[in-house]
Amino acid sequence: MSISAHDERQTFKGRRILVGVTGGIAAYKSAELVRMLQKAGADVHVCMTEAATKFITPLTLETLSGNPVRQNIWDLRGDSSIAHTEWGRDMDAVIVAPATADFLGRLANGLADQLLLNVLLASRMPVLLCPSMNDLMWANPLVQQNVERLAELDRFRVLSPGVGWLACGVVGAGRMPDPADIVDAVARQLRDNDLEGQRVLVTAGPTREHFDPVRFLSNPSTGRMGFALAYAAWERGAEVTLIAGPTSVPAPTHVETRHIGTTEELLRAVSEELPRCNLLLMAAAPVDFRPEVSHEHKQKKGSGMSAVALQPNPDVLKAVAELEHSAFVVGFAAETQEFERNAVQKVRRKQMDLIFVNRVGAQAASTGFSSTTNAGAIIDSDGRLIRQVELGPKVAVAHTLLDEAIRRMNR
Repeated sequence: MSISAHDERQTFKGRRILVGVTGGIAAYKSAELVRMLQKAGADVHVCMTEAATKFITPLTLETLSGNPVRQNIWDLRGDSSIAHTEWGRDMDAVIVAPATADFLGRLANGLADQLLLNVLLASRMPVLLCPSMNDLMWANPLVQQNVERLAELDRFRVLSPGVGWLACGVVGAGRMPDPADIVDAVARQLRDNDLEGQRVLVTAGPTREHFDPVRFLSNPSTGRMGFALAYAAWERGAEVTLIAGPTSVPAPTHVETRHIGTTEELLRAVSEELPRCNLLLMAAAPVDFRPEVSHEHKQKKGSGMSAVALQPNPDVLKAVAELEHSAFVVGFAAETQEFERNAVQKVRRKQMDLIFVNRVGAQAASTGFSSTTNAGAIIDSDGRLIRQVELGPKVAVAHTLLDEAIRRMNR
């Protein structure tokens, strides 16, 4: 599962999602996909082709989804209604995973000799197609023609297959996308894309200022809040660039990521990217000071490292305020005391449009640097408290912040 934490947010609560499984070896991954959707709150239904049942049993998917699995085009539902037309009206989205070359060809040409094809043709619901096949088959011009034909239709989105070891024993493009990436993609497909066409720049994580190659000045930031913001903006349709400091937490896979180390590198990266952006989310935790001297080699004990002279780093937010740009700027403040007062001073002094402030330190286990949850307050450029943000997963908090930013950007 990606950092989106769909199960914690119950992303698909109240949503009915149909998972179509066709006859490829990757059908075993469909079980994990169904489980992830179900844990995230979806009411999951499964439709299998006859070929799919050769790779995974209907009982497995029925157990994981909690709903009967349908396969036969001739079956009626218990109330004698017709399955292939009823499902088309009842579902919020369809995921076909794996989608074989045979199935893609039949669908692209409007054939309807299987229940799953009937369901798709007799509906207007959005469809996410997840191809899986041999690498040469995927590269075949006939298959690509079918893929392009489907991708031209607004209803259909085709995820590119992954590259790696295939069942036929070769390395190439043809692997079914990972279930976590599929879940992310359908979440984006179902969400209002209110940031579509917008370029969003996000900074995340700490910076490091080295005394020598093995010692540095830094802070406990993990980048989780910034990564959550980058993911949430992507989920809402934005083109996202993430500037990430050094951290062991994996960055979201769906966004362009630019890695930096020092505060000066952070400022340089922001200055280069900002002119092309509509929204800047400054969630990074840059170090305020750096050593006056950074040694090329490790300094041994007794070599004078007991006292180190420091000099101030650039103030990144203040420097941003002095740049020519038209981006809406959201800053962040992590405070241990005088929570809102310090944030009001910061938002005014550094000329931000909004600031989000949260508590850190020993008394803030649920909102500190390493936590997966957050809470705090949003304050506007005039120092007014806009809203209190309740404790929740960081992606949920990120969406709350984006709600407020988008509302003000659209004024």
